[in-house]
Parts: sequence; C-alpha cells; structure tokens
Amino acid sequence: MPFSQIRYILLAHRSSEKTDTGQRIDTPLNPLPTSKDLQKSFTVGFGKTGAPAYGRRRKGIGPANKIDRRRAPPERCNYDFGTFGGTKRMFKRPELALLAAGLFAFDFMHFSQTRISTIDVYGVFFNMCMTYYMYKFIKMDLGDSLKDTLIPLGLSGLFFGLGCASKWICIYTGAALAVMFFVKMITLWVKANKIKNAKLTKAEEADPAVANARKFPARFIKTCLFCLLFFIIIPVAIYSAAYRPYYTAQWKPNAEQTKIARLRAAGQLEYNKEPEGEVLTFSEKVKTYVDGVIDNQKYMFSYHSGLNSTHPYQSAWYEWPLGNRPVWFYSGGQNPDTTKFGTISTFGNPAVWWICFAGTLTLFIMFLRNRFRLNAEIFFIFACMASSMLPWMLISRCVFVYHYFATVPMIILASVYVLKHYEDKFYYIPLERGDMISGGAKFVPKIKFIWLAAAIVLFAVFYPVISGIQVSREYIRALEWLPTWTFFGTW
Repeated sequence: MPFSQIRYILLAHRSSEKTDTGQRIDTPLNPLPTSKDLQKSFTVGFGKTGAPAYGRRRKGIGPANKIDRRRAPPERCNYDFGTFGGTKRMFKRPELALLAAGLFAFDFMHFSQTRISTIDVYGVFFNMCMTYYMYKFIKMDLGDSLKDTLIPLGLSGLFFGLGCASKWICIYTGAALAVMFFVKMITLWVKANKIKNAKLTKAEEADPAVANARKFPARFIKTCLFCLLFFIIIPVAIYSAAYRPYYTAQWKPNAEQTKIARLRAAGQLEYNKEPEGEVLTFSEKVKTYVDGVIDNQKYMFSYHSGLNSTHPYQSAWYEWPLGNRPVWFYSGGQNPDTTKFGTISTFGNPAVWWICFAGTLTLFIMFLRNRFRLNAEIFFIFACMASSMLPWMLISRCVFVYHYFATVPMIILASVYVLKHYEDKFYYIPLERGDMISGGAKFVPKIKFIWLAAAIVLFAVFYPVISGIQVSREYIRALEWLPTWTFFGTW
C-alpha cells in the first residue's frame, strides 16, 4: 500500500504537530502538505469538480488583506456539523454558530411551542442532544481510545432514553442513531483490516491507531455490549420509570381497594365481604406496574394507528416545509365590541423555513450531481432528516405542521452547510501552508447576517400572532399572507 494512503488512514485523528514557536514540523506520520496533497484534500469533500474546499482563486481578486487562521489545515478538510449544543466547535466559525442558533431561536414554531409548554419541546431538545453526541462519535477514528468513544455513545443513549420518555418522536430518531452507529463501525472495521494487511514502517507501527486496529474485533464487541446497555436497557428503564408517579399515586390511597377489585373480578371475593387489613404486596405492585405500562403502550399505539378523524388545521407532510397550514392554539378578546384580538398559532418563520427549504433542496441536488461526496456531515444531516420525516410520510392519520418541528434543526444545518460551501468558494483563498486569505466577493460574508436580520425582523412583525398579545384585527388580517393562513381560530 502506498505511503500516502497509509498516512490518510492513520492520521485522520491526529492534529498538526507544532514547535514551541507555533510552526508546523515535518514528521514521518505528519508531513507538511505539498501542493499535490493540497489538491487531493481539496477534491475529497466536493467530488470530481476539483473545487477547493476553502475556495478558489478568481479573476480580479487583489492582494490579501488579512490572514484567517480559524480554519483547519486543508489536509484535514473537516466540516463539523451537529445540533446546537456545540455549534461553535462543530462549525469552527463563531459567526456560523451564531447564524444557526439565531435562526432556530427566532423561529415562530420554536417560540410558540415553548411559550405554551407543549411536550414537543422536550422531545426536540433531547433529539438535538442525542444526535449531537452521536455525531461526536462518528467523527472519531481508530486513534481514539475506547473510553473516549464510549463517552459520547453513553450520553447519546442517555438522552435517547429521556427523549423516548418525553415523546415517541425520539424513537424515530433512534433509527437514525442506529444507522449512523453501524455505518461508522463498518467503516472502522474496513480501515482496521487495511491497516492490519498493510506493510507499515516502524514509525507507523508506533501510532495508537495501529494498536487499536489489531484489536478491533474485541473493541467492536465491547462497544456493541455498551450500546446494548445505554440504548436499550437504560432507555427502557427510564421510560418505565416515567410512569412511577402515576402508579404511586394509585397505590397509596387505594391499595386495599385495588386488591378488593382484583379479587372480585377473579370471583374470589363476594361483594358483601371485605378483607381485613389486606394490601398489595411488592410482587403484586410490580406486576400491576409492568402490566399497566405495557397496556398503556398498546392503547397509545392502537389509538394513533386507528385514528381516522379529520381536523380543520391538519396538513400533509409535503405542505410542512412551506408552512401552508398553521395550527391555532389560543384566541382571546373575541367580543365583537372589542377592537383588539389575541391569538397564538404555531408555524414557521418564512425567513427560516422558506429559505431552508431552498437550501435543503440545493444540498440534495448538488449531492445527486456529485458536487458533494457523502462525508460524515452530509450523512449525519440526511440520516437525521430522514428519521424525522419518513414516519410521517407513511402514517395515514391526520397530522399537523408541528410534527415538522423535529426536522427544523436539520434543515437549518443543511442550509448553513450550503452557505458555508459557497462562502468558502467565493470568498476565501487557500494558501500553500493551510492558511487562508480573505479577498473574494465582499458581499458574500454579509449574506449570513442579512439572513439572520430578516428572521429577527419577521419575528418582531409576527410576534402578536405567536405570543397572544392583543392587537387590532386589521393587523392580524394583514399577516395572513397565504390563503391557507388563519389566525382567528376558525373551526
């Protein structure tokens, strides 16, 4: 196997070694990039087009005006994305983290759902947490220790259990977690086999990735057993524990009556006879608890799967990206004599949803046209998006636009990914040693701030119809931009 290939397999996890002065040093396992290496790294992330990962020289660009060292060296070409708990670390650029977090914060649905404390808020929060830590896991490599890889896996499983106990939408996301986990493990297995079958130098043999590759089968088994604990056993325990307050409240005042009812139902006690001092035993409580939890799941599944009623605010899944049908939650001041009216509806900020729909569609089309190769970031975005949307495509019962809430963080990430790509392409210019200069089209970096400002302005304009404060009916009518929008609680 060529040395260059071994280097790209073994050193994906290593950061650039530097001297005390901050200068890169040339080592057998971490050589300084050559012009050929740079060109190779440029094509890794963006397919066969040869477009540099950090931009390209354009005609008319003048001399450099500043050096930007915020980005990783070209040979590392990492586009870190995830949920919003660590956007700054994942984007590696504070302004993009601000953009992503700001778009989500000023989204109408995020505000209205949290304002009235719907259960969806907790599910979406835990969704973001579990996917973030799974993303941290899939970005690790063979050089990372087993302990380091298990920490994000354990946290992802813990938040998965908390999410499932909040709402079933997190179970859908669990499918994405499983896909990402097994794809990552298969990828590591292939890398480990390549390393074990390659002829390595003494310097390469000293790399931790080599030792981990040789014992990868045992590591794989340990990791799977760990996931069995944190993604199945612990989530089931958390989910079951969520019912404890309900059954505890039943046992304390009605323990004796519960047993009487059970004995009578079994024909073991006549109605005119009362047992003296009999209460539920511990084993009877456990059986009642387990049976109750199982029966509750059966009831919820049968109810939702068999629901065939209609609703004036229902909408199909293909209408959600554009927010064609808001859901009305509250109205006040309906007195005809009053001049003001208060209402709360949930739908998306047009500056977020409409633009993100275009951005997500652009990312998908560019991926199909081979402008983007399937890297960890695109795989993460598509997997999470599919897990949150596909179940609703297959459900025949009436659904609502707020079921799209869990997908909103992913469409924001997809759109910021596309924006970042074009910003790198038209604004940043790569240098030979991995630094960059900013000398492209000056308006390009301003796009993200214009986008965020537009979201904030629309948030202020639509604030009355998502907060419940009373304003004139004429003002509310003026906000009904689409024929399907109504904010007056019309049934």
